[in-house]
Amino acid sequence: MTTISSSLLAGKIKEQQIKLTRSERRLADYLTKHLLDAAFLPAARLGEVVDVSESSVLRFAKTLGYANYQALQYEVQEEIRRQLTLDIPGRLQRAVARADRELLKPLAALDTDIHNLEITRQQIDPRELQAFITHLTQARRVIAVGMRGAAPQAQQFGYSLNILRPGVITLTGEADKLVDFLVDIGPEDVLVGFAFSRQSRHTIGAVDLARRAGAPVLAVTDDPLSPIAVRANHALVVAMNSEAFIQSYTAVTSLTHVLLTAIGRQLHPAAMKRLEAIEQAVVESQAFFTEPVK
Repeated sequence: MTTISSSLLAGKIKEQQIKLTRSERRLADYLTKHLLDAAFLPAARLGEVVDVSESSVLRFAKTLGYANYQALQYEVQEEIRRQLTLDIPGRLQRAVARADRELLKPLAALDTDIHNLEITRQQIDPRELQAFITHLTQARRVIAVGMRGAAPQAQQFGYSLNILRPGVITLTGEADKLVDFLVDIGPEDVLVGFAFSRQSRHTIGAVDLARRAGAPVLAVTDDPLSPIAVRANHALVVAMNSEAFIQSYTAVTSLTHVLLTAIGRQLHPAAMKRLEAIEQAVVESQAFFTEPVK
């Protein structure tokens, strides 16, 4: 499986290889293959994944010359951020070079998606997830915002959430009209923003407007230190490593599925009543194609 690589961390591991204990060598081998884990997992959780103690993780960071584990994480996050913010030509060039090395692995993209799901599952904070569910079920209105590459994710989430509850607004285009739709946003509403890699200034502008109005902001993003994440009241971070010139949105789709499942259960039976009304309207309007009866 191809992962984002850090020449700095790899170099430090190589330099200190002879000094590493057995547990630290296990950590070194694991992080060489799964660098995203080091970027986002707390020391205790990383220790569980590799089956070593938290103290081994902390000692490992110091053995490599870092002041602490947080310093190691910061360096890895910066390296990942540099790679995630490559422009489109740069991503394509990287994807082509990667393909040349892995001609015998045509399904490598599926392996990468599976690993993205694993990492996302490990790094989701249950408290943040519950905060999302609470806001999305109790808010007067939910405004889902996503631009450019994040637009399909915001659109799919807003469309599905609107089936479960009223008061859902989805904003994925006509960026110059965002302020028109957000003029009445207030503390009783919630804005959920989808933004990844190079983040749309229009999405960040919508977030800032919501914050000034006192509305809570929820962020779905790929970087806990990204512009939208540091502005949000709550953030869920997904892994989006990819074999292609665009990021993989598999984990984003899976996360929205998690949220919609929980919200549907939370709002039952009101959600069921709304679903039945929508289904009746769909049938009456003959929204779906059916073969004529012969």
